[in-house]
Amino acid sequence: MIALRTKRKAAATDRRTAPTPGSPSPVVRYTKSERTRRQLLIAAAKVFSERGYSNTRVSDIVSVVGIHPASIYYHFPSKDAFVAELLATAVSIGWRVVHLAVENLPADASPIEHIATSVYAHMSAVLEVNIFVAAALRIIGEVPEDIRKDFRNLQKEYMDYWDDLLAKAAKSGEIDPDLDIRILRVIIINAMGGRPEWYTGRKSLNANKIADHIMASLINGITTPKGKRKLDAPELRDTVQRVVKGAIDALGPDIARAEEPVSAGLE
Repeated sequence: MIALRTKRKAAATDRRTAPTPGSPSPVVRYTKSERTRRQLLIAAAKVFSERGYSNTRVSDIVSVVGIHPASIYYHFPSKDAFVAELLATAVSIGWRVVHLAVENLPADASPIEHIATSVYAHMSAVLEVNIFVAAALRIIGEVPEDIRKDFRNLQKEYMDYWDDLLAKAAKSGEIDPDLDIRILRVIIINAMGGRPEWYTGRKSLNANKIADHIMASLINGITTPKGKRKLDAPELRDTVQRVVKGAIDALGPDIARAEEPVSAGLE
């Protein structure tokens, strides 16, 4: 069994702290070993995204990076070791984008504004700035049950965050208090969590546009008149986009976009 590392341990491998959103991203200096490991993980994410879990072999990942086949086992002794690291990284980065964006809202931001920010930050993490999340969504239905169980355990903190957020919105009178919070959270997460295959390559779509539709079709449906007044505030959209961009900029060194090249010939 390959146990997934906790988000804290996964993030700790970078040996750095994310700066305040909006501040310049630090210059990241990887050791040779860290650089090789990162490039292998990015290559794995690309291959898993394209081929899925069942159709991917370790040799497919090796061929993308160009590393000597024997050297790869120092970093990842098996395909499932790649998967465990990839899933832990996906959870860590996705959660950090949402957390930083919400953390940098104005101090008087209401729960419904936190919900809106979380939706936009989540969709940006899934669709545009985190190849690890995209790969995780592509393969999670195929991986062995013990790895899938560990992945669900890693997600628990994020699920608890949404339960708390929705409970606060209900208590404040900004969403319908008669709704079951856990059922509501499952519906929202599932609406945001599927990786739409039709998204890739469609220039007319972006994460913000898809988030707009989630807000219009789902969040607005549970929002009370009090909450709608806050969602309709003209300055809210600009604020949300600013804090989401700030979070992404702050995590720039940790984020791997789909277009990021993989260095060949690593040792």
